[in-house]
Amino acid sequence: MNTLVNLRLAVQYVHNFKFNGSVHNYDGFGRNAVNNDAVYFNAWMSF
Repeated sequence: MNTLVNLRLAVQYVHNFKFNGSVHNYDGFGRNAVNNDAVYFNAWMSF
């Protein structure tokens, strides 16, 4: 049996310069926009 496997990997980084219109203390509790940065990993396989 001949099996062909395709694998696709992705990484995405989201950096926030502003959040809710502000850079620093956007919610009144001292939180900054950069605290909401995120990294996403994705894997997709086809066979």
